[in-house]
Amino acid sequence: MNDRISLDTVGHGSSLLLAATFVVCVAFVLAFPPMAMYQTWLGLLPGFDWLR
Repeated sequence: MNDRISLDTVGHGSSLLLAATFVVCVAFVLAFPPMAMYQTWLGLLPGFDWLR
């Protein structure tokens, strides 16, 4: 019996989770522009550019 966790499985799973979260966040901002936080990110992340 193999009790080890596959590093490939963990890597693919976490990458998929992060990609899905990013897509959901961008869709939310595009659907509800008044609730966007990009002005906050502009102050916190130098060189940050949003979808324009």
